Amino acid sequence: MRGKAVPVECEFLMVRYVPDPVRGESLNVGILLYCREKRYLGCLFLQDLRRIRNFHAQADSQFFRELQRHFKQQIKDHQNDLDAFLREIQNYSNMIQIAPPQICIVHDPKAEILRLYERYVT
Repeated sequence: MRGKAVPVECEFLMVRYVPDPVRGESLNVGILLYCREKRYLGCLFLQDLRRIRNFHAQADSQFFRELQRHFKQQIKDHQNDLDAFLREIQNYSNMIQIAPPQICIVHDPKAEILRLYERYVT
């Protein structure tokens, strides 16, 4: 018999596409979920390029096709210091911006990132 999962504190961060930083209009294109206790940092990104194009017709489709792969590689490369990586990306200020972290309490980070993705990105 398996025991009930213990809830843990996590942070989620929205990844936003801001084609014109001066105007500040944005579209959520991805989400990061970080659970320090479990040493988990996951990411999911919008794959529906139509939604991005509806928001900004000149969006670079190839860039968005590669975005999730880029973040997954960066997470892998920074596995030994995920906190530093998260601090670094929060300084992004051009067309990809990272919103300040929001706290959530979860039982299963891998399931929670899917729920958050569906709620805030898709």
